[in-house]
Amino acid sequence: MGVPLDVFRLYQILGNPTPHYVLAKAVRPDFPNWNQIAEDAAIDEVERRLNTVVEQKVGPLAARNAEIIATWEGGLPAGDCFYETASDINVPIWFALDAVHPGYFVFGMHPNEATFWQSIEELSRDGEICPITDYIRPAKNVEVRFVQL
Repeated sequence: MGVPLDVFRLYQILGNPTPHYVLAKAVRPDFPNWNQIAEDAAIDEVERRLNTVVEQKVGPLAARNAEIIATWEGGLPAGDCFYETASDINVPIWFALDAVHPGYFVFGMHPNEATFWQSIEELSRDGEICPITDYIRPAKNVEVRFVQL
């Protein structure tokens, strides 16, 4: 059974003089592993949910100017707000892009880059994410607007 899965997507809103980032969260619904049509429908549903949350929480104009930076699927990023009902809040994150799997990234709320990499090392060692060597250094520290339905 394909279980429900938290999907996070990092966007950059274009057209601003300084970079403006949005981190959106949506849940991919479950589906039977043996049913490719159901899996495709679950993937389409999470895409719809991500598009909806960005448009509703950030606004239609910003949503049209949103460029996808990368996606995180199923991992457990550091930061309590990512597991609560909080939305429309600004939070600082550290993130690193995946060099081996373009379009994916890791992130978390940490006080500095060293603790970010320590957390990523632990997730990698536990098999929660790809090997730590897959991620591009140095990590970036940005403030994001975190939104979810």
